[in-house]
Amino acid sequence: MSEQNQKIRKFQDMIHSFKQGKKIADGKALHNNQNVMQTVEDEIAHYNAQIHMMEQMCVEELNIHQKVLKELASLDRKLVLTKAVMDETKELQELARRVAESEKAYASSVEQLQRYACPNCGVDNMGDSVLAVLEEGGN
Repeated sequence: MSEQNQKIRKFQDMIHSFKQGKKIADGKALHNNQNVMQTVEDEIAHYNAQIHMMEQMCVEELNIHQKVLKELASLDRKLVLTKAVMDETKELQELARRVAESEKAYASSVEQLQRYACPNCGVDNMGDSVLAVLEEGGN
């Protein structure tokens, strides 16, 4: 790289001396300058090609990055929804458990009440005893 810098500097010095009106006496020096100029142009073209290739790679990486960001946002939304569904499922299971307990208590109460009804006529045999208990509790 420093060799190229020296060549460029030498070329710039020659151009500067030419602009000041000094003639280049040696035709060989002119030919050498043309070679240096061609080398510099070739290197510039090479660097431009590398820059173009790197820019394309950068664009591809940015596209991949954008896709990953979109997928991440989608997964975040799915995670939030999944957590909400799981919480609601737990609540529904708790409600179902409570309903089952209530149904058991209701069935037990119905069974107890049926013991006090006459199987033939359906008359409530507990009526008088309930009134007596209520009257005793009230006094």
